[in-house]
Amino acid sequence: MKLNNYLRISEAAEFLGVCKATLRHWDNIGKLKANKTPTGRRLYTKEQLESVLHGVRNSAEGEV
Repeated sequence: MKLNNYLRISEAAEFLGVCKATLRHWDNIGKLKANKTPTGRRLYTKEQLESVLHGVRNSAEGEV
């Protein structure tokens, strides 16, 4: 896993405009599964985060 392809939880939270606790919650319920390092740090790809944003936009527009 190349770490430069991933965002740390604080960077991902800023990218999505949510708090880190929200990302942890989404990970726990399976909405947005984090990639975890051997030490347990959560990492996200931009593609994962963009798909969440895409889903939010579609919901706001009434699409499924």
